[in-house]
Amino acid sequence: MGYELVEQLRWEYPAAVFYPTGGGVGLIGMWKAFIELEELGWVKPGKRPRMIAVQSSGCALWQRLSTTRESQPSVAKRRDVCVGTTRAEALRRLHHAEILKESGGVALGVSG
Repeated sequence: MGYELVEQLRWEYPAAVFYPTGGGVGLIGMWKAFIELEELGWVKPGKRPRMIAVQSSGCALWQRLSTTRESQPSVAKRRDVCVGTTRAEALRRLHHAEILKESGGVALGVSG
């Protein structure tokens, strides 16, 4: 996704990426693609996009990154219209926090 996004924008980064986040591996993959694009010389090193993870507000990633608590139980037990953004446990949560911090991004909780 990261490669395609940048290619469609004529090898430039967008200002921000709003990513509908389930387990969060797509967020990690896009960030990795941005790093690789710079290493390949296809994109000028510089300010990568601000990453904004959008997840159902009852899910682990949003809860973890929207509070100062070190750990928090997952509460995603309800049925949600936003199926793709509903996941009880985010994979590699600490890596998500690093990406959001490095990009100046945030995690947004939505309900539906």
